[in-house]
Amino acid sequence: MDSGFFVMRYMYDIVMLSQKQPDMNWKVGLGSRNYTRKEINEVRELWAKFFSLECL
Repeated sequence: MDSGFFVMRYMYDIVMLSQKQPDMNWKVGLGSRNYTRKEINEVRELWAKFFSLECL
């Protein structure tokens, strides 16, 4: 189950990096990542907030 949150976090980081530095290659900018439990929980909270505001 957590693997989905790791994927969501990586996608979130790609979007944020692209907004800050549009010309940067995100593969170079992010590379291979290990996420902390705190970083994964941030994605869970963002997703829960979005879902409750947009889908309920």
